[in-house]
Amino acid sequence: METKEQSFWHDFKSCFLKQKENSQLYKYWLEPIDSLKIKRTSSGLEMVLQAPSDLHKKWLEENLLKDFRSYIQKFYKGGCQIQLKVGPSLPFQKNPIIKKSPSNYTQNFFFNPDYVFENFIVGKNNHLAYGASLSVTKSSGIQNFNPLFIYGPSGLGKTHLLNAIGQKTLQHQPKKKLIYLSAERFLNEYISSLQNKNIDQFRKKFRKNCQLLLIDDIQIIAKGRGVQEEFFHTFNDLYSQKTQIVVCCDQAPGSIPHLEDRIKTRLEGGLMVDISYPDRETRLAILKNKVRLKDLFLSQQSLEQISHTCKKSIREMEGVLNKIKMMAELGEGQLSFNKIEKILKTFQKELNVGEIQERTAKAFNLSLEELKSPSRKKHIVKARQTAMYLIRKNLKKSLNDISLSFRKKDHTTVLSSLRKVEKMKVEDPEFKRLLEDLQRDIHTNYW
Repeated sequence: METKEQSFWHDFKSCFLKQKENSQLYKYWLEPIDSLKIKRTSSGLEMVLQAPSDLHKKWLEENLLKDFRSYIQKFYKGGCQIQLKVGPSLPFQKNPIIKKSPSNYTQNFFFNPDYVFENFIVGKNNHLAYGASLSVTKSSGIQNFNPLFIYGPSGLGKTHLLNAIGQKTLQHQPKKKLIYLSAERFLNEYISSLQNKNIDQFRKKFRKNCQLLLIDDIQIIAKGRGVQEEFFHTFNDLYSQKTQIVVCCDQAPGSIPHLEDRIKTRLEGGLMVDISYPDRETRLAILKNKVRLKDLFLSQQSLEQISHTCKKSIREMEGVLNKIKMMAELGEGQLSFNKIEKILKTFQKELNVGEIQERTAKAFNLSLEELKSPSRKKHIVKARQTAMYLIRKNLKKSLNDISLSFRKKDHTTVLSSLRKVEKMKVEDPEFKRLLEDLQRDIHTNYW
């Protein structure tokens, strides 16, 4: 049975990783670290942690200990003493389902045991996606459901459904050969196979040794022509074999920039279902379920306030509850409504020029530097014009201020960009959808 200290440490790791942009790197080093002792004293918090090797200990000392202390002090007043020891580590992920590919081109992955159909709260915003996901576990390969394309904003349960499909399938058919990965992993493995000259093994793995393909964040493959070509032929091979394919994305296929039309039509050829933002009743149901799983007690007033604040993401709700739980376990006990309001303020964001630039760059698969660069490449110019338009529309900035935010001296460039965007809205339906998606994203997150 998990101790109070272990529970606190697991929650701390989860919250800490959410603050890191490159969370996968930190996750690799942080997951094997266990807590030996966590004690609250008059002088502060004492933590004794155990690393599985000297290498882990050294990396943590050089890269994370300072961040640990500053992060803890955000919600715990007092000093923090952390001691690192070396010893055998305990498993971090409870009862993960691990699947190994039978080919020589080995891939290990795990499903999150908390992401099952039984824990998925069904509401008006996601009932079609839930029903379709459950159906493919019972009748894999039915062409009307193949591929199943689930799309919607980040943090609303798409990855939860992918995990649930995989786990439910393995419960009924434990010998079934399935692959679950992100499109970024597919891209990286493709590049690696080219570099190592083993493209045949890569193709065998995905086309011959797969009876169910679950792939997340499919928009990533739009980054390269070669990987799109590979995915196109992989898709065709699996589809002809009546292998079920389930794909998740943050937008509909027709709105994915730089994705080839032939792939868009393939993805649109099965069943497309969207997950939208949950309404108030669904948010409250999700909150109550998560509060129950975390053994927390919150008043109805607190639940209502969290529900009102966290409209855009279930992950954000999770982050709020994890922070509440950590504070409670550090000796705060049941938190008052005022303290919960203070926690919620740390999760609220203020819309600014930088946020609009970053969201626009992401929508066009560009870096922030590329967006602000003087490049005259067509797709970069288009993204830059879009960002200028959204800044003007949402922040009412002057033409000169917008110009300066893009390192330009002449505001006439901004004026020209605004006119071109207005024209593209009328003449280009695909651009109009992308612009509306960006505006909706900004509206939901900041207003």
